Amino acid sequence: MRIPPHLPAPVCDVPAYRKLQRLKVLAVAVVFGLLAGLTGAAVMLGWIWPNWAEGDVWVTARAGIVANRGRLEEMVRLDMKEKVATIYSGKTLWRQAAYLNPKDIVGDAAVVSSDGWAAMYYPAYVGSYRNWQVVINDKVLRVSNAVFDRVSGILFVKIGDTTTSTVNNAPYKVSAFDSTVMVGSGVFVYDTGLWTATEISSVASGAAKWPHLDTAPVNMWVVGEEYPAGKLVINAEGKIVGVTIGDDRVMAVSNVARILPMALENQKIIYPSLGVNGWYSTERTIFADGTTVGGFAVSEVWGKSSLLRAGDVISEVNGKAIVENANLWYDISGATTVNVKVWRSGKTLDLSVKPSEWK
Repeated sequence: MRIPPHLPAPVCDVPAYRKLQRLKVLAVAVVFGLLAGLTGAAVMLGWIWPNWAEGDVWVTARAGIVANRGRLEEMVRLDMKEKVATIYSGKTLWRQAAYLNPKDIVGDAAVVSSDGWAAMYYPAYVGSYRNWQVVINDKVLRVSNAVFDRVSGILFVKIGDTTTSTVNNAPYKVSAFDSTVMVGSGVFVYDTGLWTATEISSVASGAAKWPHLDTAPVNMWVVGEEYPAGKLVINAEGKIVGVTIGDDRVMAVSNVARILPMALENQKIIYPSLGVNGWYSTERTIFADGTTVGGFAVSEVWGKSSLLRAGDVISEVNGKAIVENANLWYDISGATTVNVKVWRSGKTLDLSVKPSEWK
């Protein structure tokens, strides 16, 4: 073919050029396909066989998962902000305004009822709350009532209105409780405005210094670090697990849940009791004539009933064997009389006992 004199000579073969471009695209697709396949295979192999390739792929993925376990989700943080109140002993006037000084912080309280009751650990309470200020969800409120349990050191406060000290009509978001935590469970402690991660390391033994009554159960945990008293402890879902009582000890939330109905309904806390002090056979082994005896050993009688005596071993209450104080508490609460089976000097006696009230 002759080229017209007014046109330049051809510099490329168009069909060949297009074929080359298609080959380049195909080569790139093949390379990315191989990379994607190898990556997917490596991830799957890392999950199935963690030691493959010295575990590099698996260790990287696993490290990210472990790190996330120590972080509290942002949604939980925001939710807890509406359920945790910071209590101050008073306010400081400043020109036309006022401010709250960190040195006046009494402690943090978890909201336990929609009408504004909140619970905190404050064993130093002496009965005065009139000047207390409450900060919750960016609002400054007042305390209109308080109920104190001198056995556990738990103080229940009623959050009131900013000006009239009456109950605020707006419902509060209520904290949920978790009494199912076990040794090894990861938890978070609210300390100086931050949630810090730790874990339940063991069950505390001999931690309580409270008066040992037959129906004052004490459940304690030990956490991995030491914290000041009165710090709230939650799980990853934002449920209250307990409260720190100093050092590395945490009072389980079950101690709060048990007295909560009395605080909310009656505004006073009463411990039902058989009117005796002593210990359970699970705490100290009781035996006679070479045979162990199960139940509650009576060391002192202080209640109204004269039927029980020091040296008795109470084995049953209302037909149920007692081996620890948790079930005894519920069996005698609200009862006018209870039937007890007592082992005394080698004999078994059936007695009808009137419960006493320890306030």
